Amino acid sequence: MTIKSEFSKKIIHWYNIHGRKTLPWQIKKTPYTIWVSEIMLQQTQIIRVLPFFNRFINKFPNIITLAKSELNTVLHVWSGLGYYTRAHNLYKTAKIIVNKYYAVFPADFSILITLPGIGRSTAGAILSLALEKSHPILDSNVKRILTRYHIIDGCPKKNKIEKKLWIIIDEVTPHNNISKFNQGLMDLGEMICTIKNPKCPICPLNTTCQANLNNIVHKYPNKQTQKTTFKKNLWLLILQYKNTVWIEQCLSGKIWKGLFCFPQFKTQNNLNHWLIHHNLNPKQYTILPLLQHTLSNYHIYITPIIFTLNKILHLTTENKKNTGLWFDLIQPQTIGFPQPMLKLLQQINYLK
Repeated sequence: MTIKSEFSKKIIHWYNIHGRKTLPWQIKKTPYTIWVSEIMLQQTQIIRVLPFFNRFINKFPNIITLAKSELNTVLHVWSGLGYYTRAHNLYKTAKIIVNKYYAVFPADFSILITLPGIGRSTAGAILSLALEKSHPILDSNVKRILTRYHIIDGCPKKNKIEKKLWIIIDEVTPHNNISKFNQGLMDLGEMICTIKNPKCPICPLNTTCQANLNNIVHKYPNKQTQKTTFKKNLWLLILQYKNTVWIEQCLSGKIWKGLFCFPQFKTQNNLNHWLIHHNLNPKQYTILPLLQHTLSNYHIYITPIIFTLNKILHLTTENKKNTGLWFDLIQPQTIGFPQPMLKLLQQINYLK
């Protein structure tokens, strides 16, 4: 038995005994369900993904229902999971597959990697887990295992190191039992070879893992140089008339594009000027408790201000594209909100 085949056999054997086999996308395994789960699992832990996955599949049981839905509906179902570019890419890809490939999920790797949001590892996961096609994967769990197993210096996110890891994983990926091998690697990284406090004594690779043999597991993988953190102050104006509040769709920006939010202001003075311009008294609003929201290396400090109206205002958004609406708190429309908005909407309902 070669070292390479020994590696894969150990992973498969461990998976047969300890691996996860009852996740919802494993029970009903199709390229569509595997694809949705893989996109959701990017930068998000399984325990958080589970309720969102079930809700998503209940609403969009197949790629046709997803492609024929409205983007606002997709973002509504995604609301709270974060990293909304993923939802936009799911929607774009669903439309491409339905219109260009007659709603049949492509089984060709070279086609898959051309679709929005699907890179080499995601394509490999879809083909291997759903169709038993032999393709390697290289998510964060697999990178961590390989850097420890081979003592590979350098940050795994760097192109040079990532290329090296792709060569290694490509060499040890078997042709048979590929779904067990790939799922086993992901499970091992999630359950045993964890970022903190790895369980090396019960790891199936502990007798050949170089970091374990040299007692330096804690040093790998090497950490990336810490990103500069940015602070952003944001003032949100909650205009409430009876059981409705005014919201506007974000048409640009990387963070909340396509989602609905209360009118945003960079300073309290800007907000006050807006109120005066609309013949509203700035002294009549109530400041709600500060909200803190973290997105990657951004720390957003949100000051919500609620202003109760005695008559409805006929408003337009700054972009004049009619993307604002009076949102009904009792019979809410099906639209997407960022996490801070969901918290504020719950708070407003509580204050009523």
